[in-house]
Amino acid sequence: MADLTNEISEVSGDKISAIAIKTFFNIMDEWEVPAANQANLLGLKEAESLDNFKISTPVTLTDEILKRISYILGIYKGLGNLLPTRTQSNKWIKKPNVNFGSLSALDYMLQGEVFNLREVREYIDAQINN
Repeated sequence: MADLTNEISEVSGDKISAIAIKTFFNIMDEWEVPAANQANLLGLKEAESLDNFKISTPVTLTDEILKRISYILGIYKGLGNLLPTRTQSNKWIKKPNVNFGSLSALDYMLQGEVFNLREVREYIDAQINN
């Protein structure tokens, strides 16, 4: 067990960031989210900043961006557990939902605050645990 812990702790921040941002972009492609909205979900001011993440190696992400990606990954995973197909979960993310003020989960997350991402994640987790 100690050996595994040492191996995990030796993974560099750059490697974690590279994996996280690649996973983020894969989810965004699957959800068909435009670049400007992707930037918003990451808390970036401009969509052009995304290009830095796509072409820079190694990439280092801030703790806030990693937190945002973590919520999005949790949402993606949770939807995969909750709904029988990826097609259904990819549609769900864009359907109006009364739990988010009749906005879709995606539109609610696009309000730009970390707590919006957290609330969608918590909602999905609660549905799984019911």
